[in-house]
Amino acid sequence: MAVLLRVENSALKSAKSHFMSLIQTAIRGKLKSLPVHWMADNESINTIPAEFLIDEQGVINVVHYARDLTDELSTDIITRFAEEGVKVKQGMV
Repeated sequence: MAVLLRVENSALKSAKSHFMSLIQTAIRGKLKSLPVHWMADNESINTIPAEFLIDEQGVINVVHYARDLTDELSTDIITRFAEEGVKVKQGMV
């Protein structure tokens, strides 16, 4: 079975996410004198993150396309997958 994975390009989602979280977080970090990572030259402001959990045989078991820049897989899911090799049921991601 072949599966095509893609990067989501969404200027609207990205702009909303940057405004709602990234810029606010950067300002709070700067006020606390924390370092802020700005985009590298080859990064696109229009892409939305995706995460993949791949087992030891190279099989992708979990694909998570983020809704915005702060939408990440839960550490509980990642830890359980790493420790138990458990395939995460659809709907848990």
